[in-house]
Amino acid sequence: MSSGRQRELSYVLLRHIPLEARLYIQCAIIGAVTVERKPEVHGAAAEVVACILGQVHPSEWPELLQLLKELMQSSDVNHQKSFFRILYLQLDIILAQELFTEQFLFEVITAHILNEQSDPMISASTIYNGSATPAKEVTDETLNGESPPMFAAAVLDQMAASLPTVKVYTSVMTVVPSLVVNCNPWLRKAAMTSLAAIAEHCSESIREDLSTVVPTVVRLLNDPCVPVRLGALLVVREYSDYVWPDFMAYHSQILPPLSENIRSNEWCLQREAIITLKFFTQHLESQINLYLSDMMQLLGRMLFSDLSDCAVDTIAAAAEAAGQVIADAQSSRTFFLIFLKLLQYL
Repeated sequence: MSSGRQRELSYVLLRHIPLEARLYIQCAIIGAVTVERKPEVHGAAAEVVACILGQVHPSEWPELLQLLKELMQSSDVNHQKSFFRILYLQLDIILAQELFTEQFLFEVITAHILNEQSDPMISASTIYNGSATPAKEVTDETLNGESPPMFAAAVLDQMAASLPTVKVYTSVMTVVPSLVVNCNPWLRKAAMTSLAAIAEHCSESIREDLSTVVPTVVRLLNDPCVPVRLGALLVVREYSDYVWPDFMAYHSQILPPLSENIRSNEWCLQREAIITLKFFTQHLESQINLYLSDMMQLLGRMLFSDLSDCAVDTIAAAAEAAGQVIADAQSSRTFFLIFLKLLQYL
């Protein structure tokens, strides 16, 4: 059963149980969230807290605010994840009931995104050797295995959906410029995480500021630190989905560093760059003919590697974007050779 379906059933049950039983559950669940050591129990308990929060007013559960403060201030990773899980599931209610102010939550979220160097999923010892976990989107279905910084990025996305987008975008852009030039690579990575998190809901504000944002992203696509480049690749993917066609106008700046990352010796960079190229080319339309020959040759070399599936998907996306018209004879020949290799691969 999906977590969403579980929450729906929990709402129904909580609406129909006696007050005395609900008060007992509220007391017991606080103990489970604060004392229990198993991560899966923490996650389940946090979802129950979110369910109850959707049914009662804070005045009916005075211990709730204290619980949220303890979880937020705790150094325990499970406590932090429980705090962000509750925020993620009930952000609108928390803001409407004024448990926390918008500015306070933004500061808390930003602080945890900036704390990604303590992320247990990405050890600081792997920062320059390419073995770091690839950047990725956070969704409701993937929260169970995520770290506090990734939870925080998910809540930032929720804030962008719930609050006036100009306010969220302005708040993010007050911290990003100083982060992208910081000597600490994890802070540069945090800037990219923040820009990617707000892409969907702040797309109009981003469109107006692309001339400033794109050069920054391009620079970090060439960063010496692998996790920073992974973060920049995630920004390109998100902008390709939510800020097109305006973002595609910067193809001459975006595609060269994408190609360089595909040529990288780091497997995780190659994989993420190939996937990102697929997203970018889907909306490139006629401009793809400028890069088609080099792109096909580059991806063709990946067909017999362990990245072949990604390469095939991206070749298909490029072919679809190009339509039925191939720009020149060399591109036609390249496509024919790639087609023969694809037959051999299949």
